[in-house]
Amino acid sequence: MPEAYDAIAPFYEQNWGSQFFSNAKGLFSKLMFRRLGSKPRVLDLCCGTGEFAAWLGQKGIAATGLDSSSRMVGRARINAPGAEFVRADMSAFTLPQRFDAVTCFYNSINHALTAPSLQGVLQSVNGSLNPSGWFLFDGIDEQGYLESWHADEVVRNSDQVCSIRYRYDRDQRLAICNITITGSGPERQYELRQRPYCRTELSEALVAAGFTVELVHPIHDSYPLQGRYAILARTKGNTDVSRPQITAPPGVRSISANRT
Repeated sequence: MPEAYDAIAPFYEQNWGSQFFSNAKGLFSKLMFRRLGSKPRVLDLCCGTGEFAAWLGQKGIAATGLDSSSRMVGRARINAPGAEFVRADMSAFTLPQRFDAVTCFYNSINHALTAPSLQGVLQSVNGSLNPSGWFLFDGIDEQGYLESWHADEVVRNSDQVCSIRYRYDRDQRLAICNITITGSGPERQYELRQRPYCRTELSEALVAAGFTVELVHPIHDSYPLQGRYAILARTKGNTDVSRPQITAPPGVRSISANRT
C-alpha cells in the first residue's frame, strides 16, 4: 500500500487533499475541539500531505502526523513545517510521546483489511494516548461502498495522468481501486483495497482494545451520502490492551448530523 500512495502523492494534494481536509476540519470542530484542554497534543493517522496538521498548528495545537507513504510525509513536512511527521504503519507503531487525542479521517480505518490489522491499529492508538485520551475517526459501511464504489476517475498533473477505477466486490467484501499512471516513464499499475466496517463491528473492536465508545455520528454532508459515520471513543485509563476484554459492547449514543 505505501507504494501506491507514493505513486499518487503528486496528484493527491491538488485533487483530493483539500476535500479531505474540509471534512476532517468539520468533524474535529464539531466533535473534538471543546473536549480538549489547553496546549493539547494531537496525532493524525494517515495524515496524507499534511493539510489537517497545518490547520491544527494554526489553532495552537501541537500536531504530529503519521503516514506509511514517504512521499506523502515529504509533502506534509513542506505544508506544515511547524508539525512533526513520522513514517510508520498505522497498525503497528510506537511513539515516544503520548497524545491527548488521535484522529484518523476519510475512511482510512477501512484500510485495515483483517481483524488482527484492525486490532493492531486500535491497540497502537491506545498505547499512544494519555489516560482518558480521545480517538476520533470516520469510516464507511457496506451501504456506503455499494452506493459510491462504481466509478472511473482521471486526474492530471503537468506530465502524468492518473486513471482510477473504483469497484466493490460483494463476495470478498472489498472495495478496490485499480490505479494506472501514464506519462513520463513506463506505465505503472497499483491496487488499493478497503474493507467496510459497520458501527457494531468497530464498537466491539474498540471495547476489546480498551476504549469506551462515546458517540456515533452519522455523516450526510459529504460523499457518499449514506453509509459514512464518525466514531468518538475514549481510553479507559491504564487498561491492558494486550488482552481483549470479554464484555458486551457499550450502548452507543447516536446524534443527528446537524447537531452541534
